Amino acid sequence: MTVDWTAVDGATSYKVYRGSEKVFYKEVTEPKCTLTGIAPDTKLTVNVSAVNSAGESPMTEIETRTKPVEA
Repeated sequence: MTVDWTAVDGATSYKVYRGSEKVFYKEVTEPKCTLTGIAPDTKLTVNVSAVNSAGESPMTEIETRTKPVEA
């Protein structure tokens, strides 16, 4: 599953956090991230922060759902 968001001017990377516990998942340089290991038809909360030389921005929350299994 790929989650994408609007790019932030001046950001050099983005930190992606998974779940309501906001567990760090990975740092990416493009405004998108592919998440793996998620069961079909699962609601998922992803939080993203922009990073630059000044530090890390507050997180933005994205709620999404994986597709159900097709019969």
